[in-house]
This record gives sequence, C-alpha cells and structure tokens, in this order.
Amino acid sequence: MEPIERSQNINTKKRGNKFGFWFFKALLKLFGLRKTYGFLYIVCLYYLVFDRPAVSAALSYTNKRFPDCGYLIRLLHVYRLFISQGKQLIDRYASVSGHTTFDIQLNGYNELIALLQNNKQGIILLTSHIGSWQIALTVLKKIGRTVYLLMRPEDNIAIRSRNNGCFEKRPYCIYHGRQKIRS
Repeated sequence: MEPIERSQNINTKKRGNKFGFWFFKALLKLFGLRKTYGFLYIVCLYYLVFDRPAVSAALSYTNKRFPDCGYLIRLLHVYRLFISQGKQLIDRYASVSGHTTFDIQLNGYNELIALLQNNKQGIILLTSHIGSWQIALTVLKKIGRTVYLLMRPEDNIAIRSRNNGCFEKRPYCIYHGRQKIRS
C-alpha cells in the first residue's frame, strides 16, 4: 500500500506566511511580549470573521469538545483557540530568538539526566505534541548532547522554513522520514 501524501497546495497567502511572521517579530521587538499579545486579539478577531475554512475546522473540534454550548459560545471557544495558538507561535519565536526566557518545568528531567549519565550511546525519548515543543527543546540543550528529531514535515512552506530556522546554533538534527534536513 502506497503512503498517502498530503497536498502541498496549502494557501500561504492567508495565514502562516512570511509577512505574518515578520510582522509579529517586529511587534515583539518594538513593543514587547504583552503588547504583541494584545495585537494578536485583533488579528484573531479578523480570522474569526473572515477566515471561514479556519473557523469551520476549529468548529468541528469545539462542537465535540463543548457539545452543550450554543453556537455563539462555540464561536467564542474558536476565538480563544485562535488566540492560544497565536500565543504559542509568539512564545516560540520569543524563546528561540532569545528575546524572552520562560520558566520551564520539564517533567521527568532529572530522570532523563540520570539515564544519560549512565549511558554513553544515548536514549530514545518519545513525546507527544502538546504545546510548543520548540520551547521544550530549549531545556534539552542543557543536557550537552545532540538531539535528533524525527517528525512529519510541515505542509506550509513558510512555517516549515520557520521551524527549520529556529534550530540554528543549537545541537539538533531534524529528520523527515528518511531525509536529513538540518544538522
């Protein structure tokens, strides 16, 4: 059976494009984290009103997550979801760029260090994608070992290049299937 390929025709003109990344990067540098968050509320409201495909996709989640809520409350949950995702993107850039440091608690970190001290070859660490995994990787740079990542490539070209660029000057290698992307 042949693997199913995702479409590479993602519309990068609406969201997740280079201009959007540049815009929020400039806001962060000029005004700081809190005011950048403040502007995010306006951008997310725009998407809530005008980006029907994004709202429709998010409503499929909120309809299942909040089945007893009315339509307007579910739209409020969609708006909050957009804000949460936007904050994660802003936080990721702020952390990886060195603009802001977050107080991160990595559950099991001491156990991980103990395993690495007793093992010269390395270990395999399996994680799920909850929150901003790029920020979690900033904690792993303290272990003093190269971290190899195996992940599915991002469909959106602008996001893919942003993800790959956030690992520069760090001991990471990214693999997408059998293809090595960055070392």
